[in-house]
This record gives sequence, C-alpha cells and structure tokens, in this order.
Amino acid sequence: MSAAMSRRKHGMPGGMLGGRRCSSLATTALVCVVLMGSTRLLLRGQVTHGDADYLYKVEGAQPIIEEEAGSAHNLQFRRSPNQRVVEFYDPACGACQSFRWNYIEIAKKVRSTKPDVEFYAVSCAVHPNVCKEYGRTTVPKIFAFPTGGSEEGMKQVEKGAGTIYFLSARILKALRSEEEIQKDIDESKGDFDIVQTPNAVGWRRLDEKVEISEDEMHDSDDNEDEE
Repeated sequence: MSAAMSRRKHGMPGGMLGGRRCSSLATTALVCVVLMGSTRLLLRGQVTHGDADYLYKVEGAQPIIEEEAGSAHNLQFRRSPNQRVVEFYDPACGACQSFRWNYIEIAKKVRSTKPDVEFYAVSCAVHPNVCKEYGRTTVPKIFAFPTGGSEEGMKQVEKGAGTIYFLSARILKALRSEEEIQKDIDESKGDFDIVQTPNAVGWRRLDEKVEISEDEMHDSDDNEDEE
C-alpha cells in the first residue's frame, strides 16, 4: 500500500494541506512561546520599550544623552559628577517633538562655552515616576543642575517662546556656581556719582566718561550769560 493510500485510509491529510497544517501549528506554538515570555517579563516588571518611546534615539541627536529603561536611582544624570541639563518630555507631545532639534542646538551652543556640561533627555513614557518627582505637569520641562553629583542649586529653566540664543543664555545663567554668581555681583558693583548737566541729572560709575552734546554745551553757555 502506498504512503498516500495509507494516509487516506487513516483519515490523515496529505500533500500541501498537511504541510500547511503543520506550518500553522508551528506558528501557533511560536506565538504561544513569545506570549509566555512577554507575560513573564511583565510579571517581573521588565516592560520593554521601543524607539517610539524616545525622541533622541535618532541620528544627529548628539550630544544629548537619552536615559533608557532602568532603575530610577541609577539614571546617569543623577550620578554624573559634572554640571548637567535635563529635559523631561513625553514622546507623544507635539510641543516636545517640535522642541527636539532646538534642544540639540542649545546643547551644542552651551557646550561651546562650557564643554563639560552634559545634556540629558528623560522620556516620561519610560520613566513616569521620575517625571513625577520633578513635578510633571507640563512638558517639555528643563532643569539645570549646577553642582556635579548633587541636586543642590537645581533650577528650572523656563523654555518660554525664546529663541535658541536666549534659552542658551538662560541655561548658562542657571548653571552658574555660587562663586560665579558672587563674582558677577562684585563686578556689577562700583562707586557711583551724581552727574548733572543743564538738562538732566543721573548716575554714572566713576570710571565711566560722561559725554555732553553740543546742544547741552550751548544751553550751559546761555544759562551763564543770563546770570
């Protein structure tokens, strides 16, 4: 008896039909294995995240450091010994998507002045609890950490509607150390004196020159003649 006749006698499908059924069973088994593996990961709290959960895992995003999935306490920006800037964002947020390339350019501009400053990005889809710690109400939200390895002196930098230039300036100002702030205060101080011209009274620093226009000089001469 041929193999085909034997299969028909015992009710077993043959030819392509049998091959398709075997293939279908194999696919089903593979899907079950994958689902079981995913269930184990979920039960262990190990939820995987794809690139759609991040904005800065793209070509050209340097020098931004994207904080990937992991323990909230082991995030790089929390352990870094350097000054750093952190943006908290939601990948589904339109404003965050629009701001992405601005943040990259701001990082480059700030680092041209302070090359040791590190720029980080934290996705609230991946690290929701971390975002809550820093008051996630609106995104994107930017914080500057002027003290390496610490949150001491941490400041929120208002993004506003400013250009790359002005936001870079605000970040540089927020990154100033206590010594730099005191130095700026000292440099802004000075001895002042009253400056009086025939038409105005004002203040000037003693080391600044006062220029009087020709009109003011003529007015002064006229006043002297009247006296």
